[in-house]
Amino acid sequence: MFSDAFAALRRIGRKLVLPTETIKELVIRAIPELSGSVVDVGAGTLYWSEWIVSQYAGRCLAVDTYYKTGQSSGHEDIILYDDYMSCIEANPKQDMLWMCDVIHHLEDSMCRKVHDSIEKAEYKYVVIKDIDCRKKMGNMMNKLHDFLINHEVIHDVDPRQIKVLLETKGYDVRHYDIPKLWYPHFLIIAERKR
Repeated sequence: MFSDAFAALRRIGRKLVLPTETIKELVIRAIPELSGSVVDVGAGTLYWSEWIVSQYAGRCLAVDTYYKTGQSSGHEDIILYDDYMSCIEANPKQDMLWMCDVIHHLEDSMCRKVHDSIEKAEYKYVVIKDIDCRKKMGNMMNKLHDFLINHEVIHDVDPRQIKVLLETKGYDVRHYDIPKLWYPHFLIIAERKR
């Protein structure tokens, strides 16, 4: 688990580079109520997991390789998992899949597993926020950031491909471009057609 000092530093940094308030406003507008639970993939410091639980008073399954499955999150309604597939197998019916700045970190094989699980899990909502690879300068800055800070090489994410994938899976898709600083953020909010 992250140290309290590291988590606090990440929260401050997140507000500088990530349009958190705009994301919250758009999500609340699109999803005013949610009665079930949410899978937060790439939950990190639990920033979004905590917000989801406070906003929707539901349960959040927080998935990240930093955790150990069964480890205490310190929050009654946030359950930690270290692996997405084991989380889905243990909890097959969830209302929302939430992925904020995680797809560009995933290997192709894991992206395929998430892709396949979207149809099987029948999420009512899928919310994805990432960096738009079509904006070359901002995408390069994000790659540089992740290389220098996290020592990892990240992948390009094209929101058009995500939109098409979700539409073929039976979702109505809203796409928002939300630039902040030099980062070309995008947000996709998809709702399964009834």
